[in-house]
Amino acid sequence: LRAFRIFKSLEGLQKLVRTLIKSLTAVGNLGALLLLLFFIVGILTVELFGTICISDFPPQNDPLKIDRCDMILPDRLLDAHATFESLGMGLITLFRISTSDNWAPLMDAAMQMAPERPLPFNQTIEMARSNIQMFIATGNISYQVAFRETLPMCQTEEELTALSDVVGCIHRNEYGNCATTCGNQFGSSIVFSFFLCLSNFILLNLVMAVLMQELQEAMTMSTRTKSSLTVLTAVSAATNKWLIKAGEGGSQASGASGKEGSKEGSKE
Repeated sequence: LRAFRIFKSLEGLQKLVRTLIKSLTAVGNLGALLLLLFFIVGILTVELFGTICISDFPPQNDPLKIDRCDMILPDRLLDAHATFESLGMGLITLFRISTSDNWAPLMDAAMQMAPERPLPFNQTIEMARSNIQMFIATGNISYQVAFRETLPMCQTEEELTALSDVVGCIHRNEYGNCATTCGNQFGSSIVFSFFLCLSNFILLNLVMAVLMQELQEAMTMSTRTKSSLTVLTAVSAATNKWLIKAGEGGSQASGASGKEGSKEGSKE
């Protein structure tokens, strides 16, 4: 109850609340446009970056296989709380990006592409397969380092398909093979730049601009009301003064006429 009493006594706070209520329609329209942007970009990011490996990927049930994400260095894995594996997680991740909260590692992971391999394809695959098999058999970390160095950065669908006898996965393409662990360099640059500029620098600032405009109009209206009241008060005061003077003039005139009548009566 005391809070409501304080609210009633603070005129500036009342203006701010009235401004917020008045601008709900405009802000709601901008919010709907922002949600539409999130939804469209969310679907696009799931399509482009949904197969990028995350930090807490589930282990393989087959003891003779490693997961495809085991081939990625841990510092290149996406955080489990910021991924594009599903539309829901993608929308949460986009909200994080829109607030400029540590979005650079996400873009780096999404831009990750497989470099040119120094050895021929078949030789590279055989070397990676032998190191993976030795790692599965012995658990020696040096073999894990070796197959990661054989296929650095990320692996293409062709490479993972060739290693399907020793590498398993959850994410598969339309042909049933393991999906690539790479991102999309060109798509990442376009999507992240477009979304950051539109969501962070344009739409959110438009919301602030709408609120500031409504507050300015409320302050202008309040000033006009005060000036109108001042003019009305001044006019009322001037009118009262004129009426008082007119009344005094009338009383003086009636008094003078009464005196003249009495003088004429005495002369007669």
